[in-house]
Amino acid sequence: MDIVSIVVTFNRKEMLLRNLGHQLSQSVQPKKIVVVDNASTDGTYAFLAENGVFESGNVAYYRLEENSGGAGGFEQGLRYASGIEADAYLLMDDDGFMFRDDTLEKLIAHIPEDPLYVVNSWLVFDTERPVYASSAAFRDGVIPGFISPFNSTLFSRALVEKIGFPNGQYFIRGDEVDYTMRAREAGATLLTVCDSVYYHPQFCKGEKRFLFLKFYNTYDAPWKEYYQVRNSTYNFRKRSRAVHAYFSYRKYRFGLRLFSVPNKKIIRKFMKLGYKHGKKGILGKTVLPGQKELPEDRHV
Repeated sequence: MDIVSIVVTFNRKEMLLRNLGHQLSQSVQPKKIVVVDNASTDGTYAFLAENGVFESGNVAYYRLEENSGGAGGFEQGLRYASGIEADAYLLMDDDGFMFRDDTLEKLIAHIPEDPLYVVNSWLVFDTERPVYASSAAFRDGVIPGFISPFNSTLFSRALVEKIGFPNGQYFIRGDEVDYTMRAREAGATLLTVCDSVYYHPQFCKGEKRFLFLKFYNTYDAPWKEYYQVRNSTYNFRKRSRAVHAYFSYRKYRFGLRLFSVPNKKIIRKFMKLGYKHGKKGILGKTVLPGQKELPEDRHV
């Protein structure tokens, strides 16, 4: 089976090198690994060349003219990769890596007969004490209906041809949720392979309960929270789930009060703007990475 792997990167050349090293040491390797560089400024290409990454001949480097975020990177990367003859496409960020040498081999072994499929590796968040899926959690070595995109996530070529590419207008966050929803809506088979293990850094920094609800501390920089709320709101509303969008936003905003998070006041302002933009369907790179003040043109 021919697999094309797509890794999106931005100014994380050491992590990228680690990722590629693990891919190149797989018992079954991708036919081609496409590195999508989101206009890095840390000398990514030279660093990879110095470390012999391109000597194997199956690593392609595709540099974008500007930082289009993870969403833009995956859209452009999959567009580029679709020109390479393959059975499926494997999507992942640069900060994760295949935890075992047989991660891809195990993933391929569980591809279903359905030509429309999304097959995911099992995520671990600690390299010292990885937590694996218990036998009670899965059936026939897989967890049906569950994936963690885009973390060693395999999309069949037939599915990509049917639903198109990820929407780069999300910039960051929510593009993987939208793409998964589109796969479900297309009737694709989704599953996670429990013995195909992939490492990704833990994003959640804690959890708390309030009444019957559970809240997770995934709060980040204000500009990132803008995109989190905007894209989540847009995802729900474009599927005629406006009420769900509202309560999801209110819950996420309330959860901010439960955790010790810097810059809560400005985060709330960015979240509020994100909700307004999500309702209006305003997408694109409307807030710049690192931005600490609300944009002058708020489109409201």
